Amino acid sequence: MLTGAVIYRVTVGALVASTTMTGWTAYYFEVDAARQHRQKSAVMETQLTRQITALQRRYDTIAQARDARQKAASEPDNAGSRTETELVTRLAERDDLNSRLGTARTEQTRIAEELQAMLRERDRLVAQLDSAKGAQSDLRAELKANKRRISAAVAELEGSQQQRASLRKRQQHLRARLDAAIENQSELRARLQATKERIDAKQSELRAAKQTLGKLQSDLTDATGRIARLTAAVARARQARQQEIERFEQLKSALENKLRSQEITIERLRNDRTLIRVGGDILFNLGSAELKPNGAEALRLIAEALNEFPGRQISLEGHTDSLTIGGALSEIYPSNWELSAARAARAARFLQTEAGIDPRRLRVVGYSEYRPVASNDEPAQQARNRRIEIMLLPRANNVSVEQAELPHTP
Repeated sequence: MLTGAVIYRVTVGALVASTTMTGWTAYYFEVDAARQHRQKSAVMETQLTRQITALQRRYDTIAQARDARQKAASEPDNAGSRTETELVTRLAERDDLNSRLGTARTEQTRIAEELQAMLRERDRLVAQLDSAKGAQSDLRAELKANKRRISAAVAELEGSQQQRASLRKRQQHLRARLDAAIENQSELRARLQATKERIDAKQSELRAAKQTLGKLQSDLTDATGRIARLTAAVARARQARQQEIERFEQLKSALENKLRSQEITIERLRNDRTLIRVGGDILFNLGSAELKPNGAEALRLIAEALNEFPGRQISLEGHTDSLTIGGALSEIYPSNWELSAARAARAARFLQTEAGIDPRRLRVVGYSEYRPVASNDEPAQQARNRRIEIMLLPRANNVSVEQAELPHTP
């Protein structure tokens, strides 16, 4: 009887010790791996939070610089049409970049929120893992207590077979609960791994969003630089135009003082055009296209003023009254078309040969009798219609932009 009890005690003790060492050793390494993974996740979370904070600060700085440049660029200006068109185009690009930047920022915020939600899920799973660890500790303590009871029963050698069976059954039950706890731990580990993979995927999305945001910020910086350069060009063009206007007014006063004739008028028209209207009777005799001495002197004085604006084109436009050309003169000028064009061409030739104006700046137009400034019913009114109009045209890139409006950026 004693020998059987000793053998039974040794066998049960070895079985329990083997089971305990195998299960709890695996459990220790698994818990340690989970703890290390949780620490790495916490470090990763801190790094992501710092990156998001830095990205937000960088975005705020760019937005403030953009608002400052937008405010500086929102004042009305008077620049050339191509400069205006390019400025409006660049401002539209800036608005598009602002919209895309807002979209990227929204996507970044959404990804960050999903990342936080998954990190909370990870913490919950880790808490469940810790709870399972506590339950396993309780089971382990109970298993040790059961071993002590078995040892006491074996030592007493008086325990009945039924009691030993009951204890054995209890031990099996505890072992089954331990196996269930280990299985639950495996499931929690699998869920934790899945969560980690989802976190990695969201982190990849976040990195892609950060790259997109960086590209948009670079594009916004380039567009802002282009807008600043265009704004400076507009300011320079506006200043040059103002200086030209002041110079024109000075030349106009000087020219009017020199000419002192009611048949010569100078006025500024819309779209930056300047009109010098010279009565035809000052320049030419009736029915003739040859310059009179007084007319040549008047054209010479006008040419001095025109040379002050070398970048402008000059249009010489001939006009006649409605009288029909007759007699021998009709062989030279069959109609007022030829006469008006010949007078304009003679004035252009004088400006080229006698006044030294670059012929590439000149153009000749004949309007005949069809653009009168007065009625042709009386001789005095007919004389007003016989005229040469010298039009100083605007620069090719100097069209008024006073009515232009910059697009509104909310």
